[in-house]
Amino acid sequence: MKKRDFDKQQVELSLAEHLFFAQEYEKALDLNLRIGDRLYDLFDFDSALQFTERAEICAEKTQIKDKLASSLHQKGMVLQSMFRFSEALDSYKQSFGIAKDIGNRAGEAKILHQIGMVYLLTNRFQEALDSYNQSLEIVREIGDSAGEARTLHQIGMVYQLTNRFQEALENYNQSLEIKKVIGDRAGEAQTLHQIGMVYQDTNRFQKALESYNQSLEIVRETGDSAGEARTLHQIGMVYQLTNRFQKALENYNQSLEIEKVIGDRAGEAQTLHQIGRIYQLTNRFQEALENYNQSLEIKKVIGDRAGEARTLHQISRVYQLTNRFPEALESYNQSLGIAKEIGNRTGEARTLHQIGRVYQLTNRFQKALESYNQSLEIAREIGDEIGANANMSVIKDLEEKMRQPT
Repeated sequence: MKKRDFDKQQVELSLAEHLFFAQEYEKALDLNLRIGDRLYDLFDFDSALQFTERAEICAEKTQIKDKLASSLHQKGMVLQSMFRFSEALDSYKQSFGIAKDIGNRAGEAKILHQIGMVYLLTNRFQEALDSYNQSLEIVREIGDSAGEARTLHQIGMVYQLTNRFQEALENYNQSLEIKKVIGDRAGEAQTLHQIGMVYQDTNRFQKALESYNQSLEIVRETGDSAGEARTLHQIGMVYQLTNRFQKALENYNQSLEIEKVIGDRAGEAQTLHQIGRIYQLTNRFQEALENYNQSLEIKKVIGDRAGEARTLHQISRVYQLTNRFPEALESYNQSLGIAKEIGNRTGEARTLHQIGRVYQLTNRFQKALESYNQSLEIAREIGDEIGANANMSVIKDLEEKMRQPT
């Protein structure tokens, strides 16, 4: 940032505070709202919330209803970004009530869209659909094609996440057609990417590749490096799932290079993990460990505890496959500790099963039984029938083996 721009922003911050505390609410309103919006764009959510709440107070004091609705909407977005979903919903609903009172149909649609987003993020899928469909009805009524395309895309997301793949495709394709008409190239790429994900999820791999490659062409055309990295990663995933490992590596490595350049540490960690997985699947175990460990270090730095647990689990698998059993147990136990810490019961059950497997391979049968039984208990608790059956089968075989005379 240039010094002149920095000095201007500092003056604005000081002026916004001065006007607010001087109770010159009408003058302070727009300035505090604008600064809150700018800080939100800069991901400084604590400061954004402070200025947005001041704007809300100013709007209440001056009884400027449209600004009060805007302040509450903006506050909801900040709170949503801070994962304070219940408070975000409260703000959105207050904003919606005002927008409805003053007849702001466009405002109503935008707020309903954001309410749908909160429900989506909290896995309240039916409520998400209800909100998105209400928003869709309004944007169609007022002729907001861009809003219609965005909302259809989100409806597609809900259907995709609930495994209603045909309905997901129908909504994505409607969204895509509108984006083509209005020239929203970035939106086209995003929707094509999601269409590729649906095809991938339903094992229609050639169609997934076609959609991903169309998306890739657009993100390269528009200079969207982050989108390019994400799409290359997914193309790598399709090749991995179809056992075309060299092609997978080529795409993962292209993705990795971009992630390093743009500083996408989370993406870098994810891609390194997948590269490790390719090497593991092709029995290049030392290279697998090198990539897993690089991924693990990044996940520790960025605080991705769930990702740490997954990568530790895979590191353990490599040690297990190469008969390095003490190291396998050590890594599995680290993974197990994180799974317990973050409440990942599925991860706990899976890791306990593998710990049992290591004990079994090293003829520590009683310890193996203890681990398998703990895994079975969790699997039953969470309703994982496949996991429960796998544990029961191995427990039965192991108990029979232990009963046989030595």
